[in-house]
Amino acid sequence: MTEIFDMSPELGRYLQEADVRKWSRSLFPGSRYDIRTTNPAESINSLLRIPREYPVIPLLDSIREFMTRWFYELHLLSSKHLDPLTVKVEKKIDRRIVKAKGFQVYKIDNFRSLVKGDIYECHVDLENRTCTCGKYDIGKIPCRHAIPAIYSRGREVHSFTDILYTTATWRTAYSESINPIAVPQSEWNVPAEVDLAKVLPPESRKNAGPPVKRSIASQALIDL
Repeated sequence: MTEIFDMSPELGRYLQEADVRKWSRSLFPGSRYDIRTTNPAESINSLLRIPREYPVIPLLDSIREFMTRWFYELHLLSSKHLDPLTVKVEKKIDRRIVKAKGFQVYKIDNFRSLVKGDIYECHVDLENRTCTCGKYDIGKIPCRHAIPAIYSRGREVHSFTDILYTTATWRTAYSESINPIAVPQSEWNVPAEVDLAKVLPPESRKNAGPPVKRSIASQALIDL
C-alpha cells in the first residue's frame, strides 16, 4: 500500500476505503481459483461479433448453438481424460515438481513439515492445506513446497488438491446437454400478456464513427 500511496495518494485512499480484502488476492477471505483461459466476457464478445447483428431470436439461437457445441466437445474431452486432475492443473503440478527437486522435508508430525531448499524455509500443513508461501492457501493446488511433503509420506498430490480441480468435477460440469428447441415457433404457447407486450429498444446515444466490434486490449493483457 505504501508504494501505491507514493504513486497516487488519491488511488491509495480509494483502494483503502474499498476494503483491501475485495481487491487483494492474498487477503481475500474466500476461495479464489486461478485456472482460466481468458476473460470470459471478451471470449463471448469475440464469438458473437457477427451474430450480435441478428434479431433477438436468431441471436439467442446462435448462442444456444455455441453452447451445445461447447458442452459436447468438453464432455467428450473430459470423458477421455484419464488423469485424476484436469489438464491445466496436471501441467501446473508437473512444473512445480521440477521446481521442487532438491528440497529437503523435515517432518514435524503426521501432517506438518518444514521444507528447506528454496530461497526461504516454508512450513507446510497438509491437514489444513496451507503453506507459509501462501500459494497453497490461495490457489488450492499444492505448491512446490507442499509437493515434496506429500511425496515424503507416500501420498499422491491429487489427494491434497481441491475437488474443483478434479477430472470427476470437470466431467460433472459438462454431463448435461444443451438441447435445441424442438417445437417450431408456430406452435409456441405464448401467454397473451407476453404476445401483446410492446418491447422497445433501450434509449442509447450512437457514438460518432463506425461501431467498434472488438475491444482494445489493455497493456496488462498484452504483457500476458
